Amino acid sequence: MLAAFLFINGTVMKATSCLKPYIAAAMLFCALLFAGLAAYAQPQARFSASTTSACAPVLVQFTDESTGNPNYWKWDLGDGTISYLKNPSATYLHPGIYTIKLLVQNSAGEDSLIKTNYVEVHAAPAVSFTASQTSACSQLSTNFTAQGNGSQQWQWDFGDGIFSTEQNPAHTYAQPGNYNVSLKATNGQGCSSTFLRQAYINVNYTKAGFSYLAATLCQPLKITFQNTSQGDGRVLYKWYFGNGDSSVEANPVYTYRTGGTYTVQLKTSNEFGCEDTYSLAVAVANPVTAAFNAG
Repeated sequence: MLAAFLFINGTVMKATSCLKPYIAAAMLFCALLFAGLAAYAQPQARFSASTTSACAPVLVQFTDESTGNPNYWKWDLGDGTISYLKNPSATYLHPGIYTIKLLVQNSAGEDSLIKTNYVEVHAAPAVSFTASQTSACSQLSTNFTAQGNGSQQWQWDFGDGIFSTEQNPAHTYAQPGNYNVSLKATNGQGCSSTFLRQAYINVNYTKAGFSYLAATLCQPLKITFQNTSQGDGRVLYKWYFGNGDSSVEANPVYTYRTGGTYTVQLKTSNEFGCEDTYSLAVAVANPVTAAFNAG
């Protein structure tokens, strides 16, 4: 009222200017008084969390938002963890629904807050798969079957640069090799898990091949065969020289007794049951017989 009176009656403002320091002091006193009362008010518990719904495992950061300037905190984070920090955190390893409790205190009293079923931690899907065939020679066609409860999305990596989002895809491996296969499954809550089978698909092979070299130009009866075959695992060889003779050596040397053209055949097989055959016509000249007529 005094301030309003002085403002309206400007003619007396100068005369009452001596009251200004007292008015300022009174205002400061009121401010300090209210601050002191707030500092010693009974606290009211409040808090929030960085997330309240996530996939396990998840780290949740809790933030105290209590009023009344508490100086004591006791948290029950629902998973058996008790904390006395102002802003604690907890890692929830297992799926479930967790109730969070906070007790705060100061010199004026205490308060508590319980948030029932506040943090929900979802489970990742259990995922696995099988294939109708996992081993073959040269190339392999197989059907994959996914196994994952509650999964809604699928991501296959067949290990050969090809991917699929089908639940139960079919796939053909065109090249020999050992392939890792992985499947990532995602459920309706956005939780995912990956299952990997290492060297699950085995496409084996053996490829027969050879070259040959005659011993001399004058007497090309002795032939040296150079094996150029390839294959997985332990490879066995069987040679057929085109005249009824055979050999199981890797690089045989064979002598033909008579000239002619012989179809030489090499068959290869490995421990995985893969086989291949390569044939080549080998020309063998008749030996030169010295003769003369004296007459």
